[in-house]
Amino acid sequence: MPVIMWLAIVTSLAPGAVDSDYAPNWSAPFIREWRGAMSIGEARLLPYAGVSFKPERRHIGAAQLDALEARLLPVLAARLKSVGSKDPPSSYFRQYVAARSGNSRVILVHGYLRDTGHGTDWTRKLEHSGDGRVHFWDAVYIVRRRRFVELKQEGDPSPHVVMIQRMQ
Repeated sequence: MPVIMWLAIVTSLAPGAVDSDYAPNWSAPFIREWRGAMSIGEARLLPYAGVSFKPERRHIGAAQLDALEARLLPVLAARLKSVGSKDPPSSYFRQYVAARSGNSRVILVHGYLRDTGHGTDWTRKLEHSGDGRVHFWDAVYIVRRRRFVELKQEGDPSPHVVMIQRMQ
């Protein structure tokens, strides 16, 4: 399992190239019905939970998620483009859980591609599946600062706000 460290706080990423033959609507907003609150037990299965971030029982309101997603959308779009994904951010379910890192309240975000299928309890259970595409990604949002944390995966020389995970 990869080791992810807390490095710094950032607000954006530089966009990368994308296949010009396919032009998805990268600015399409997230669909509110495709987000849910992950259970604490499931959140502990995230690759970085327990290392730097401790899931906790705390309500995350709809207004707070709206504000988070407004910041996440352009960052995720840029990151997906930079890895050559043909799936825009609006193609992903998002799962959220409140957590703490030291004295800071954070929100852990896990997204997975909607067309991979999902169980009836998709909002609470961690979902993974894969065929080499970008099926899921993770991010960490600092509530008070309204910023995302840069995460670094072991073996990857550069940190990213949105950590792309591929399953083979």
